[in-house]
Amino acid sequence: MAEIVTIGVIAAKTKIDNPWVDHRWSVGGVLTDVPPIEPYTHLRSDGATDFYFVGVAELPLHAAETGHYRDNLAGEPKIWVVLRPHDVHGIELIAATIDPYEGEAFAETIGDIVEPVPMPEIIEAKLRQFYEANHVEREFFKRKRKEFDKEALGRRGIVRGDS
Repeated sequence: MAEIVTIGVIAAKTKIDNPWVDHRWSVGGVLTDVPPIEPYTHLRSDGATDFYFVGVAELPLHAAETGHYRDNLAGEPKIWVVLRPHDVHGIELIAATIDPYEGEAFAETIGDIVEPVPMPEIIEAKLRQFYEANHVEREFFKRKRKEFDKEALGRRGIVRGDS
């Protein structure tokens, strides 16, 4: 059983004082109501930072991942957003996730911008409801090792190559 939560993603382009680059991209936030506008639409500016709607992301909720969702809900719930530099638009939306371990895995890609942002309350409520309806505690099973068999290695004589 999987449900899908759809979000809109905002990116922020901030001017910086640096001799090699003139701006820095970051995640500006997420929207629970996706606006009917095209990706890369300029939303607003506050002088030093321009905000752009960069697209729509789907957050699938899977019953098998409820343990991960529990870990996310234990603290301040987050959504991890992945952005990547793009030649034409400057930045592109790659993915978003509510699984903290998947968010950590996304951070391993060099060049991507991976940032956790606060989860909106409405999505947190849906996630908690999904968790409570689908979570099944699984017993941890640790396998026992077999005893070491010394005879399995066997002994061989020294092999000389000067025969």
